[in-house]
Amino acid sequence: MRRWLPGTMALGLAAMAAFLLHRAEQGPGATPRAPRADAAARTAGPTGASGATPAPAGQAPDVGPARLSPGASVQFIIQYPGCGAQRSGEGPLPAGLVGMDRVQVARQFAQAAVVSLTPDRLVLRRALPGCPGGVVTLVERGGVVTVVAGRPGDLGAVVARTDLPVRALGREDRLRVERGIVVPEGAWERTVADLRGG
Repeated sequence: MRRWLPGTMALGLAAMAAFLLHRAEQGPGATPRAPRADAAARTAGPTGASGATPAPAGQAPDVGPARLSPGASVQFIIQYPGCGAQRSGEGPLPAGLVGMDRVQVARQFAQAAVVSLTPDRLVLRRALPGCPGGVVTLVERGGVVTVVAGRPGDLGAVVARTDLPVRALGREDRLRVERGIVVPEGAWERTVADLRGG
């Protein structure tokens, strides 16, 4: 069972959405650039029903790079390499990005990577230092590994009780649990799974 922390997730997604909107509507290059002259020359000839320049026999038509369409969505993925956590969210594409291709979006969001771009969907990824939200500590309570909010010396409420007996752990892992294993809020299930496998 996966536990989500709606407040923390909403805050992170709202911050990323604000970043995207601000960058799209306020930042340099927010208005899509005019096509280059050579691209215009390639498409100046007669077009087929699809609007693409007819290709010579045996060749695929030159449709150019994919561009974002009105009504497209944007997914943003925020990775925290220092702790292995990841957050993501999806929403409508800001109007300032409509008509942009992959190169233009990459220029617009210099600190994010364009994972994929189709007319209907844009996926951006950015790595940030640190860890999102708070942390939890895996400790022994009642003979089982228990997840508690906070850090050793400043522990809060019990977040979850696992069914993993501490006595079933190897010596090293038992010592780690006795000291308290500090992990990001969203990574404790993976840590418990690693303890089970170790």
